[in-house]
Amino acid sequence: MTVNYDGTLLKIGGKQLEVPPLNLKSMKRLSTKGYLPVLLSLRSDGAMSAEQLEAVIEAITCAIQQNYPEIDSGWIEDNISLPEIPYILAAALSAPVSKSPNVESPSR
Repeated sequence: MTVNYDGTLLKIGGKQLEVPPLNLKSMKRLSTKGYLPVLLSLRSDGAMSAEQLEAVIEAITCAIQQNYPEIDSGWIEDNISLPEIPYILAAALSAPVSKSPNVESPSR
């Protein structure tokens, strides 16, 4: 299986998956659905409303599908437990600026 985007290697549902940061297309998809502010309002204790849970599932699905398009939201729901969510979201919402071989910093 070819991985298109660098990310954080995590064991999810018995599989080693490389979870990349969300790309702009995914961010637009989440924004259009109104999920970005919902994701920012998540509590650290894991308590989630139905809307927050939907936003989490959508964000994780978007991130994972960048490298594994065959994985759908149903698989996400069946294979991810509450304690795993912060680690997966951290990978999906990270911005590794120091690890970007395709984008050059502007020279001054």
